[in-house]
Amino acid sequence: MATRCYIFTSKDNADRVKGIYCHHDGYVDGVGKTLKEHYDCDTLAYWLIELGNISALRKSIEQTKEEAYEEEALECSLTKFLEKESKEYFIEYVYLRKNGKWFVAKLDFKNKQYTPFKEITKAYLDSL
Repeated sequence: MATRCYIFTSKDNADRVKGIYCHHDGYVDGVGKTLKEHYDCDTLAYWLIELGNISALRKSIEQTKEEAYEEEALECSLTKFLEKESKEYFIEYVYLRKNGKWFVAKLDFKNKQYTPFKEITKAYLDSL
């Protein structure tokens, strides 16, 4: 079963983001942990987003490229995405690279709600 997520990057604390869809392992112990352990710099986050939508996130850009759908990244308002688009595609997690850190929000698409973004830290991952 797929745990769908989106992975976004943001510049200058703006609401405009650029991101990709990831079909598998979107939970924090999957994609979240991989982002923190293997993509924890802005340059790697940028190159990941440039791949376009992916089936699964792997430990390197080269491995993940093999999972890419060759579709362009989505550019949108994060607020609008959380309010509308994420519910239409049953997205369960949204990851955001902002100010040199990774954050995650859990979406409850059935009740049309989402948790506030929380920073992904080593302590947070260890608590899972």
